[in-house]
Amino acid sequence: MPKIVTTHQEIEKLQPKQGAIDDLERFLGNNLEDDLSARWRQEVSWREALRQYDAQPKQKVRNIPVENAPNIEIPVGMLGVDIFYSISLQTVFNIAPLITVALSPGRGEFIEHKKAVEDFLNWSVRQEMDVRNAAEHSFMDVIQLGTGALFTPWITNRRKTKVHKIITSHPQVMPWPIEDVILPAGSFQAVQNMPRLWLRSYLNEWDLEFNRKTFGWNTEVATPAAAVGWVRSKREALGKTHHNRTGEIYEVLDCYVDYDIDNDGCEEELLVTFDRHSRRIMKLRYNPYDRKPIELMTYQKRAFLGYGMGMMEKLGPFQQEISDIHNYRNLNMLLANTRMWKVKRGAGIPENMTIYPGVQINMQNPDDLQGEQMADVYNSAPQAEIISMNMAKELVGISEMTSQRPSGILSSRTPATTAQLGFAQQNSRFVASFDSMRFGLSNSIKQGAFRYQEQIKAGNASVSQHIKDILGDGRGQMVIDMFKREDFDESVIIELTATSDRTSQGSRLQSLLQISQIMLQYWEKITQLGAIATNPQTPAPMRDIALKISKAAGELVERIARQMDTIRDPKAFIIEFGQELDQAAAVQDQSTMNELGFLMNALDGLDQQNPAGALQPTT
Repeated sequence: MPKIVTTHQEIEKLQPKQGAIDDLERFLGNNLEDDLSARWRQEVSWREALRQYDAQPKQKVRNIPVENAPNIEIPVGMLGVDIFYSISLQTVFNIAPLITVALSPGRGEFIEHKKAVEDFLNWSVRQEMDVRNAAEHSFMDVIQLGTGALFTPWITNRRKTKVHKIITSHPQVMPWPIEDVILPAGSFQAVQNMPRLWLRSYLNEWDLEFNRKTFGWNTEVATPAAAVGWVRSKREALGKTHHNRTGEIYEVLDCYVDYDIDNDGCEEELLVTFDRHSRRIMKLRYNPYDRKPIELMTYQKRAFLGYGMGMMEKLGPFQQEISDIHNYRNLNMLLANTRMWKVKRGAGIPENMTIYPGVQINMQNPDDLQGEQMADVYNSAPQAEIISMNMAKELVGISEMTSQRPSGILSSRTPATTAQLGFAQQNSRFVASFDSMRFGLSNSIKQGAFRYQEQIKAGNASVSQHIKDILGDGRGQMVIDMFKREDFDESVIIELTATSDRTSQGSRLQSLLQISQIMLQYWEKITQLGAIATNPQTPAPMRDIALKISKAAGELVERIARQMDTIRDPKAFIIEFGQELDQAAAVQDQSTMNELGFLMNALDGLDQQNPAGALQPTT
């Protein structure tokens, strides 16, 4: 089993003065505690969401209104979370290729480079980045807790056997538990604009020793932690497992922080490995990446706050209400069919007598023992439970997510136009949540491309050779050339092929067939206009009309193509008629000049053969 090691390259050593290090330690220690304390209510909400998802009752035993009363937690939240979770994964990963690369406007000369980059990144996603595993964990955090995180570092796989040692390096997309992603208190801006961001890990003494030998960590300052975080402990308790308890546990954080370490008035981008309990720095270096390698996703964004609201938080009150009604109904069923017994004083019936089917009781008067019903039957409880369940479904759209037939949301006599509008609204019901996960995953894959770019710009020849081994020398060099460009980020657009959580394979195929029919007609007409415009006998006004028609048709077709989710680069299908006509005219002018030159040379030859003014005899 290979050991996966997160490798942060150090291009330049950072050697600050001890006083600057002490100031940085105080700065980080104070801000870390502020950031953690500012979100403790959020952590309470996360623990409650995890409990409700697993349908664990708040109290193990319920003794109200009677001892051992029914105590069942109805998994309403699990119903909604699992449906949206499975739909999201299916939509993203049931489409091939997984990602699509498009060029930014004005970069049409890199069309072949774009195709090579797309092929390489799709190969890397399948073979290196482990995107499916990352999505499975992070998407669950997004839907359950409201926020998920993806971390894309450059990693090294190390495997040493008795025969040989294998070392491979590549980017990898890793899920990171949201409770271990600590944002600055009160922050709401994009990750890249945050002044600091913490990634927490729980390491044992062997992990510290490995990092000391491999990366030069100062492990002498590390102080053991009492336990893992209480959100993490809740996860483990619900999963019926626990963290490694052999030896000590250390709470270590990687902090991506903007801090003026050399006191020159300009903040440096730093990566600091920090031990929380000793409040000491274990490793200090420049940020090895061009940007923070973290992407956040939210289910329901809270305005001007960093963490989002999850489906469990939305459904929590309804789950509590439905569970209470369900337990009351079960208790009512029990009590309505249970009797308490009234015994006449002096009837001779002992208090501890057990009544069971077939028991014989000797009494002088049958009225000495009478049963009394303990509760009435309340028929409204099932209806109340159904009403609350329907309200919960409407809140998060469970009915819309599970409805695949028009009859599920529309009547059988709904007009076609109204039905189309209804489906459009249904499709947009989950756009914000799904788009956040889609963009987060595609940005993490783009972060993987940035990791390759950083290695190539640093002169890592093995990485360049690796790309050529995958695509061949020619296309591999195209990918390398694109990664070397300073404007790589602005030149290409990398996004998931999946565009909507409700777009089916059939509808995508139908949209492609529609656009293909439009494009075939467009190309046929452009060919006819080209024949007219390039004909030397065509009058100039008619040629200008042909140019205007071709330009207007190109604009119209491009606008139509941009409305199709399956078309990422509509300009690739548009014929720039003016440019093509200029090229044809240039070729025609060059051909004419060549013919004139040949004719002039022929006339010069005739002049040399015949003296000036001489007449040639005719036959």
